[in-house]
Amino acid sequence: MAFVLDNLGVPSISFDVTPGDLEAVDESRSAAMAHPEAARSVDRLMRVAERAGVDAELVTASLDDFIPREWTTPRIAVLTSGNFVVVCGRSLGRDGKLEKLFLFDPLALSRSRTLWVAVEAFGAAWSKLLIEVRGRTIDHGLGLAGSAEETVRQQAAEAASAAGVPQAGNRFGFAWFGKYLLENKRFFRDVAVISLFMHLLSLAPPIFFQIVVDRVLVHHVYETLVALGIGVMVAIGFNTLFEYVRDRILLHAANRIDASIGPATFTHLTNLPLHYFDPRPVGVLVKHMQQPEAIREFLAGQLLVTILNASVLVVIIPLLFFYNATLALLTLGIASILLITILVLIIPLRRRLYELYLCEGGKQAMLVEALQGIATVKSLAIEDLKRAEWNAATAAAIEARYKVQRLQVAVRTILGFFDQAMMVAIIVVGALFVIGGAMTVGALIAFQMLAGRVTSPLLELIGLTHQIQETSLSVRMLGNVMNAAPEEAEKSPKTRPPIDGAIRFERLSFTYPTTRSPVLKDLSLDIGAGEFVGIVGRSGSGKTTLTRLLLGHYLPDEGAIYLGSANSRDVDRAYLRKQVSMVLQDTFLFTGTVFSNIAASNPAATYEEIEAAAEAAGAAEFIERMPNRYETQLEEGGRNLSGGQRQRLGLARALLVRRPILVLDEATSSLDPESEGSIRDGLPQIRRGRTVILISHKLSLMTETDRIFVIEGGRRVQEGHHTELVEMPGLYSQLWRQQSEPYQPGAVQPLQFGPRT
Repeated sequence: MAFVLDNLGVPSISFDVTPGDLEAVDESRSAAMAHPEAARSVDRLMRVAERAGVDAELVTASLDDFIPREWTTPRIAVLTSGNFVVVCGRSLGRDGKLEKLFLFDPLALSRSRTLWVAVEAFGAAWSKLLIEVRGRTIDHGLGLAGSAEETVRQQAAEAASAAGVPQAGNRFGFAWFGKYLLENKRFFRDVAVISLFMHLLSLAPPIFFQIVVDRVLVHHVYETLVALGIGVMVAIGFNTLFEYVRDRILLHAANRIDASIGPATFTHLTNLPLHYFDPRPVGVLVKHMQQPEAIREFLAGQLLVTILNASVLVVIIPLLFFYNATLALLTLGIASILLITILVLIIPLRRRLYELYLCEGGKQAMLVEALQGIATVKSLAIEDLKRAEWNAATAAAIEARYKVQRLQVAVRTILGFFDQAMMVAIIVVGALFVIGGAMTVGALIAFQMLAGRVTSPLLELIGLTHQIQETSLSVRMLGNVMNAAPEEAEKSPKTRPPIDGAIRFERLSFTYPTTRSPVLKDLSLDIGAGEFVGIVGRSGSGKTTLTRLLLGHYLPDEGAIYLGSANSRDVDRAYLRKQVSMVLQDTFLFTGTVFSNIAASNPAATYEEIEAAAEAAGAAEFIERMPNRYETQLEEGGRNLSGGQRQRLGLARALLVRRPILVLDEATSSLDPESEGSIRDGLPQIRRGRTVILISHKLSLMTETDRIFVIEGGRRVQEGHHTELVEMPGLYSQLWRQQSEPYQPGAVQPLQFGPRT
């Protein structure tokens, strides 16, 4: 029997337990007789459970049983109507009494089938009967205990593996691509069969030349010459056709593999935590993410074709020994010398390729940075400096590439020398055999052609060592991304509790991984549902860090964050982030129209909803002045908009979705007084049904907040309403005076360099 709880954030789980323990439900069944419909439904469900091998127990309970936190959920509640609902959570009042229950109702009209029900309404419809599933009990956090948790971990690992995410202890490497190659093995099987026919057809030209030289030219048999010519042309034609078909199949397989690898690598990249991206240049990450196609091209293209071409040796080498064993050994001996020579050069080639990759990655990172900051570069008039940096990076890359190419030239020279030496050796030694009567001229020509078929794949295999080193480096670079641990894996199913906007930061301490000093120190804040609060502090005081902890980008070193009664560590991270709307100081706009950028948070939004969000954000006025209004095309990053206009579009994007928490992190820093006034006028609508957190250096909007928290050095130093804080000595009143009073020369102490006296 399977209880599907996907909509609650819990994976679908089938509870399979041994039957035969249903006698204990007799007393509860008797209690159910007061509700005939419920009794019949329970009997049916219990019989189904027994047949399915599920250990289900019917118990009587009261509403008070839902209060203890350690009471396990979910449980199936039997209604007096005979229907069933799953009790997944509860909400307690400040007095500790039960107020609401969070239910999963299969018959509910909402898409998620979940709803909050007042305890009075639930009690009136409830038969006081619960069905428990034991053996794999679900704990109070909607996680699993015992063997069920192991099942979920296994399911999570299988899902991650199916998504192409390297598991803990499994280093990313060539084997990661093996799964995608095996998924297309039928194409490679067809390619192998076609290659076999191509190998057989490739024997036609050498045999043709041998017969022509030894028989046609000697006996002047023109009819045989014509027949042989037609035959060999037919063989060449079929060989060409097979080669075309083989390449088409390989191309199709390559596209299928790319269609799987691309989403898998990008999914892993987007699952990485925020702190992975902070210290890494964008250009280097772009370089890493360009490697999958090159790796696939090598594995499913160059490597596969070379191996297939080399498989002809299985046919050719015995044929060479058939012609002349001495010449065959001579051919293989020279090829072995080539192989040993190249293997010796692999180590320096690998090292130089790695140096080249680092130089190219740094060069690309610098280019991306310069293009992103081109306006700053020009405003600071540092074009000459950037050009000098670019020239230095280019020179380093050229030098690294020259070292690689110099080694490649040496390899090609060695290959060319031994290839020609082998040809001369075969002719000289073969001529001796011809003079001695051990071989015919035609046999020598055929042997020479077949020897070329031997050395050709060998030379391809030897030359492939260079591609192997490049591809190994590509795997290593892509491994920098794929081996990075994604955001903390859900070791057990996380809760998706209803979030009403109440937030409690409890004794938080946090230090960024790249710093030593803590950003937050034993910080506690309590924000009520629907409250409009402000957070004020100097730069670096930890204001933005709070929002990063709230969204789960980082986990606090000490303390906890509670959303209502739920610890944020126990809440499904994706679900949590969908409950919070964020507007940042540097609003990022996607390439597209004004409409599509506002609708990014809700692509299904109607035109009227987009207009309403823009109006509430104070963006409607400047949008109406644009040439195509909401269909105006934005340049990359919204460069054709001012900073204030970008911020208002970001605010409109956040207001489009009705989420219980709205965080404005310096979201009004670029607004002029008129635009800020329109935001102020729209505050009643903005805060309706939301908890709003305003983080800002500008204190003009702080007058509208219910409460203000002042943070200094990672600690809360003041709390109160604006009118209280301006009269209170401290940081807030100091900042308020600095922003509200006119500038007085000499009021600010001059900068002092060196020790104070």
